[in-house]
Amino acid sequence: MIFISGLISVYDNVLSVIYWPIVEENPIGVCLIDRGGLWLLVVVKSITTLIAIGASVIIVYKCSKFRVTIMVVFVAQLVLFLYLNFYTEGYTSWWLFTEMFKYEGSPFKEVIEFYR
Repeated sequence: MIFISGLISVYDNVLSVIYWPIVEENPIGVCLIDRGGLWLLVVVKSITTLIAIGASVIIVYKCSKFRVTIMVVFVAQLVLFLYLNFYTEGYTSWWLFTEMFKYEGSPFKEVIEFYR
């Protein structure tokens, strides 16, 4: 779950780069872009992702009574992933993962093309 949470965070970061300057709905992200540009947003998102992953690993090994927080973070990241992929024009439903590959302007396809 920790790995997938981190992967979704990286995916969100790549989408910020791909869709620059069009899409950033997070008010903190908009503030970072206004103050330092896209590079500041990417750096802050990357650092906070590393901190969150590190804290999750520490929680697993040192503070086992707080392990439920990892599940909460995982669910939040999963909701973010669904929002990023399926809350766009052209999709007919939220639950068909096959549509991630059909729709020409799909964010998932954009990320794959970004890395090619």
